Amino acid sequence: MLLEVNFVRAYPKVYAKLVQEYLSKESADWGGLSQDTYDAGMELVEELNSMKPVRILYPSECLYTAAKLHGTDCKKRGFFSHTGSDNSNPQSRILKQCPAFKSGNENGAGNSAADPRVPNISLLLDSGISSRGHRYNMLDPKWENCACFRYSDPKYGFHWIQKFSSAK
Repeated sequence: MLLEVNFVRAYPKVYAKLVQEYLSKESADWGGLSQDTYDAGMELVEELNSMKPVRILYPSECLYTAAKLHGTDCKKRGFFSHTGSDNSNPQSRILKQCPAFKSGNENGAGNSAADPRVPNISLLLDSGISSRGHRYNMLDPKWENCACFRYSDPKYGFHWIQKFSSAK
């Protein structure tokens, strides 16, 4: 998944074409796309086509630990939430595992595929999320590090957690 995140950050115009292909394929499938998803997709393609590349993110063991601990917690509870069972939030979980970092955030994609491209595009589309917070997390140039964790749920499939952080 980190390779996929870095792909969109380093080559936004190329990734815009992948998003267009995804939208075209999903539109042709039974049921098609909702208007909101289509609109979010067109907005994303336009944004990626006008975006300058941003630095790639480096893996971080402590971020991975934070993602894994949170994913394990969510799996035990049977649902994903940005709030941990101990009422922790994304930044507090990151700073607990990575005290050298100054800030952080997370994305989560549920009911998804094992292949990281599908949940990555889903988070970039951010359909139904007016702030586009998942997209901005992924594309934010201030981030320096990232770690991702995937877990499976027999009822809902794969879930992905992305953690982002910066020492600044």
